Parts: sequence; structure tokens; C-alpha cells
Amino acid sequence: GMDHLSRLFLLAYSFTGRAQHGGEVFYYRSVASAGALYPNELYMAAHGVDGLEQGLYHFSIAQNALFPIRREDLLAPIVKATLPTTDHTPLATLFVSAIFFRSAWKYRERSYRYHLLDTGHLIENLTLALKALQLGFSYSYDFEDDAVNRLLGLEEKSEAALALVHVG
Repeated sequence: GMDHLSRLFLLAYSFTGRAQHGGEVFYYRSVASAGALYPNELYMAAHGVDGLEQGLYHFSIAQNALFPIRREDLLAPIVKATLPTTDHTPLATLFVSAIFFRSAWKYRERSYRYHLLDTGHLIENLTLALKALQLGFSYSYDFEDDAVNRLLGLEEKSEAALALVHVG
């Protein structure tokens, strides 16, 4: 339910400090990141989470909360696009994306490797948190990129999904 979900986000991807940079508030996070640039974003499709309507949500670091993007049953298109790595129906699917500019301004042509590295760090944090909460899960990097990016409403030239986690 919502209690497990709150703990999952707290353990895996919460903010640990704030700083001011050029008038903007910057949030440090509880995950390793190349250059502390944090290119990753988390989205969640809820399929059967107690206390949460079915639909697609974005996790806001600043508010430590899920914000609805759209409310509809997305299980069928997710299953179709993600070549399921599980034989059970997930209660939720987490998507890890990268916003390219966050690292590209500094690392240029090497930035994609850092996006992948940072995604791996976030997946490991999610794995440890899911195990601690005794929730079943499976993750995948093998999915139809275009379909998943469209489902999330991402502009592929600036942000793309790199991994997903089906939660049990």
C-alpha cells in the first residue's frame, strides 16, 4: 500500500540536502551520481496500489510526493511495451529516466555513459529498498523505447526511459 510506497521512495530516492545555485534550489539525493548532477527522474504507473488511483505519476524530489500525470489503467500498454520479466501482475511499475542536459553540459559526448551509471545506482537503491520491504520485483532494460517514452510523455531528445522495475 501507500505506506510501503512512501518507505520505498524514502529509502531509494529522497533528498538529503538543499543548496542555492544561481537563484535555483538544488536538491542532493540519497543515490550516487556522477558529478552530483542527478540526471534521473522516477515515474510510477500504479496498477493495484491500495489507496492510490490507477494511473501514471511523477515522483517529485522537492515535495517528496507523487504527482499524477494521467489517471487511467496503463497495465495493458505497459505489458505490451515492456516484454514482461515476471509472470505475476505487478502492483506498480517504476520507470527510471534520464534528463540528458543535466550531465551533457559537463560531460559532453561521455554523458550517456554517466546516465547509465547513475541509472544503475538508482536501480541498486531500489533493489535494496524493495528487499528490505520484502516486496517482490523484477527489473528490465529490454523494452520498446519509443512506446515507453510515449507512454511517459517524454520528449526523447531531452529525456528517455532507461530502466523499469515491476513491483510485486
